[in-house]
Amino acid sequence: SRASTMPLDEANQTWGIAIIKAQLNLPETSLEPSVTLVLYGGAALDGLSPTLTAARLQTSTALPPCPEAPPAALLIQSPPGTSATLTLNGASLTLGSTVYVTAPANGTLTIATLEGTVVVSARGTTRIVRPGAQVRLPLGGDGGQEVIGAPSEPEPLDINPLQHAPFALLERPITLPVPLVLSTAAAPTPPVPTTAPAVVIPCIPRPDWAGTITVQRGDTLSTIA
Repeated sequence: SRASTMPLDEANQTWGIAIIKAQLNLPETSLEPSVTLVLYGGAALDGLSPTLTAARLQTSTALPPCPEAPPAALLIQSPPGTSATLTLNGASLTLGSTVYVTAPANGTLTIATLEGTVVVSARGTTRIVRPGAQVRLPLGGDGGQEVIGAPSEPEPLDINPLQHAPFALLERPITLPVPLVLSTAAAPTPPVPTTAPAVVIPCIPRPDWAGTITVQRGDTLSTIA
């Protein structure tokens, strides 16, 4: 199955948003869905499984003509105190958080953490993504929507596309995090071992040695002493 949204159409004053409520792999402890997915602005989810534990995301690369409209993306929010698992474009996401996801075809699947923690696994590599950070996974294969490489090291999230995202449609409000600050301090250089020069102690006569002697023919050290 497929869920898709329309990009901004200024002529008709329309803009597409889809709100999906899903239980994913969480226990059915109540009648209310546990996870909220907000798809908007020219984004689509393909290959939806019956329980929505697996899907493929594709987002448009075209920027909206209006600066007040955010670019296409997917927001995912799980309830506090839970851990939900979703396979997205072949990558495994375990989240107890709110995440922002984009996936242009043959580009990169970018997963940014806005609150909580997300664990992203693909191709034998696992990354822990904390608030203010994002990881990128290369896309290719079938329709340019399959993860074909391991997630990158966490990097600062790009805050600009988030300024006008529809956060009001999530179950609970969030505060945008400060982008991750990467440490630029260089590791201390180990000291280079050196050999200390030998210390030469000069031979200085004692100050109370005031006497003199004139050496005569036939004198020896023992007689002078």
